[in-house]
Amino acid sequence: NENDYAIEHDENGEPILFKKYYETNAAANLMTTAADYAKFLIHIMNGGGLSDNLYSEFLKPQVNEKNGIDRNLGMQLLSKLPNNEIALMHTGGDYGTKTIAIAFPNSKKGLVIFSNSENGMVLWQKIISEYFGETGLEIVRRNLE
Repeated sequence: NENDYAIEHDENGEPILFKKYYETNAAANLMTTAADYAKFLIHIMNGGGLSDNLYSEFLKPQVNEKNGIDRNLGMQLLSKLPNNEIALMHTGGDYGTKTIAIAFPNSKKGLVIFSNSENGMVLWQKIISEYFGETGLEIVRRNLE
């Protein structure tokens, strides 16, 4: 129902013309709620229904994306974070929307932020830094390099 969609906003806070997508695209336009995506991340942190061997492989770096950020089998992987933590991360966005989801399998913590603003990245940088302290600051630093 289009009435349930959040209205996207530009960098000045002005609404952006709604565009509905009709084509399937595995790399874009996921239609979900923050609550449902959080349930998905919890499932992943709890092993994702995978065998121990496959889950262990899922948590390994497979490809280096840039300094401090790798790709595992499906998400970004940030290893060697403060407090002996690793982060599984997924970001996304179009003009007027910015999203980030972070899961910490070791501590079983996480965060999902869906923003309907072009300024959403500024918001999530501040939230991650404050909420996760030293670990959050390192995540933000690696993303901005």
